[in-house]
Amino acid sequence: MHNGKFKVFHKYMHTSKMTAHKTHEDLEKVGLYRGQPPLLFALWKQDGLSGSELSKTLGIKPSTVAKMVKRLKNAGFVTKMQDPCDSRISNVYLTDKGRLVESDVNGIYEELNQTIFKDFDQKQIKLLEDLLDKMQANILFAKHEGPGEKNE
Repeated sequence: MHNGKFKVFHKYMHTSKMTAHKTHEDLEKVGLYRGQPPLLFALWKQDGLSGSELSKTLGIKPSTVAKMVKRLKNAGFVTKMQDPCDSRISNVYLTDKGRLVESDVNGIYEELNQTIFKDFDQKQIKLLEDLLDKMQANILFAKHEGPGEKNE
């Protein structure tokens, strides 16, 4: 598809886009958007978290959490209740629908995992994991440096 010095970058971006599209397509069948499962995973692990706890757990802005919770609430997956100890805080709880969709999401992720890593051996998966960790570290480092800055 792309030749030259950006070939690997373009392949990575295309693969990422394909994965995102397939994930979106599969999650849509159970009434979810692809960004919502991490919030649900956090609640499946510990129900009743506050917005700030979800923000910290997920590493995203409180405003993003608020939008996610609103959408999940409107779809019937979660509900919000005032914290019994601090009336200024609202906690997010799973509804029955939110608890029931866990097995669907796990099944979707399992199927995607099997599809993506079909014919990979454990050594290849470990290598890919290490390379992705290195890419993420590089991006985080560049983010902290700022555009155009290079530490030498």
